[in-house]
Amino acid sequence: MLAEHIPIPDLVIYLQAKLEPLKKRIAKKEVPFEDRISSEHLETMVHASEHFFFRYKSSDLLVIDTSEIDFVDRSEHLQELHQRLSQPVKGTQYFLPLGSALAD
Repeated sequence: MLAEHIPIPDLVIYLQAKLEPLKKRIAKKEVPFEDRISSEHLETMVHASEHFFFRYKSSDLLVIDTSEIDFVDRSEHLQELHQRLSQPVKGTQYFLPLGSALAD
């Protein structure tokens, strides 16, 4: 009933990540209640998001695998994304910044 009144966006950006990077990011933030999120719950959420966006056709979609992207500590990744967003997205497209492998 509510879906009829929600406008469809011109572009949806899906920030996708694998389970391990998500767990590391949660731990790095040190938010007290977030450390109680179980790996099982997080994995369920990852799979549900993948399932939803694999079938998403309501608008243009830019999928960004953020598993090896660090927008916080590597400004060049954010700059590349900003540059990519200045170009049109039609249908479903994927984005991964060049040289995005994280250094240990």
